[in-house]
Amino acid sequence: MNVITDKEVKDKILFIRDVIQFTQDEKDEVAANCDHLKNLRFSYTLPKAFIEKVP
Repeated sequence: MNVITDKEVKDKILFIRDVIQFTQDEKDEVAANCDHLKNLRFSYTLPKAFIEKVP
């Protein structure tokens, strides 16, 4: 069994810095290009995505 320490969890959290909101054009492009996200085109809200950065 693998044990994850608090320090490892905190280190991983530091990678997630920003959350961006897609524009309508970006949403349409993702819905058109990704088969598993086809239902996204019927959504009224714009999706958000995490941007991971190395500190």
